[in-house]
Amino acid sequence: MNPIDPYITNIENPKERLALENLRKTLHELIPGATECISYGVPTLKLHWKWVAGFARCKNHLSFFPFSGSIFEYFPEEIKDWKHTKSSLHFTVEKPIPKDFLKKMMQKRLESV
Repeated sequence: MNPIDPYITNIENPKERLALENLRKTLHELIPGATECISYGVPTLKLHWKWVAGFARCKNHLSFFPFSGSIFEYFPEEIKDWKHTKSSLHFTVEKPIPKDFLKKMMQKRLESV
């Protein structure tokens, strides 16, 4: 069994479960060849032994982690309407991260892998 499957299966809210499954699928499309693991309790995609993306279900939101504190600095306009920290972008079922924005972030992230 894949290590991320139980994490997603154990999410009680079906809409949140589907949102993270869709994010997972999109990340695999954007990061060909990535492998999956759980790192520090977070579902993580790795490429060339480097963490490149992760996601989690938190108490009041869902989170996306590009595992680079500098990624968001490249996208000030795109993140201005999102709650975020230096290392995570918070989203909800009602307001998922658009695929084109994920693509931009992952392209930038993969430049350093």
